[in-house]
Amino acid sequence: MSQWVRIGLLGIIIPWAPCAPGVERADLSLPPLEAPANLRLKRGGESVSEALAHYSSALQFEDAGKLREALTHYLEVLRADPANSDLTLHTAELAYNFRNRAEAIALLESALASRPDDPASYLNLAQFCATYASDDPFEKDRVSQTLEQALKRFPKSAEVYAFSTVTLLSAGQRDKAIKVLEQAAQQVVSEPKFWLALGRVAQQVWPLGQAEMREEHGKRVNPFFEKALSVAPGKAGESVRLEVAQYYLLSNQLNEARALCEQISKQSGNLHARKLLYRLYEAGGEKEKALTTLQKI
Repeated sequence: MSQWVRIGLLGIIIPWAPCAPGVERADLSLPPLEAPANLRLKRGGESVSEALAHYSSALQFEDAGKLREALTHYLEVLRADPANSDLTLHTAELAYNFRNRAEAIALLESALASRPDDPASYLNLAQFCATYASDDPFEKDRVSQTLEQALKRFPKSAEVYAFSTVTLLSAGQRDKAIKVLEQAAQQVVSEPKFWLALGRVAQQVWPLGQAEMREEHGKRVNPFFEKALSVAPGKAGESVRLEVAQYYLLSNQLNEARALCEQISKQSGNLHARKLLYRLYEAGGEKEKALTTLQKI
């Protein structure tokens, strides 16, 4: 006679009947559960989880204004990830305030040794040395030396050139800043963003706001934007040409701005280019052209 039985915790009900003499019963027990391979804690997972716990504690202490306690936990995080450039710089600044400069520098040097192919490691060390200057005469040139190393190692990095230029300029070393931009200008780079970034920095070295210096300084700044134009042809380079047109407009090079906006408008009818063109026609007293452009807009 059949009976109904409930199997396991899932509540599955199946019919059951006693086995005849000599017949083996089926094994209906569930196999032992095992976590899927992708959910198992991998080797080193414990150290990662500990680092995350320290990072969480550091953030909580910092939010509470307990920076000395936060520093202790940040240092533990860096033991697990010494190449984290942003965290290293922040921790170094805390170490400088609550411990000593030597320990802060050691953290930055450790990060650089862990990731020598990361420009941020060099720039963080240079930034720290520039911000927290040392009285040691042997440390005076540390900023310049670190920037020189970065420029040699990353000769096609716009970030390195821009940071080096601004840092030297802020330190009153304009001649060195000019040499950095001259070095950048010699590079063969086909990325428009590289030249646009350098053009923006060049305006800090050679300001275009002074009317009496505008022409002379323009001769030093313009080549960077011209190189951006030369490597940004076709439809894909339209945004680059538009940015250069805006530069020409803001630096009062109206003829150049107008020619570029006319080219962009003719090629694609870009709305922003036509708006700039309308302003340029109006400023030049060409009311008929301005009206026609406005009507098309």
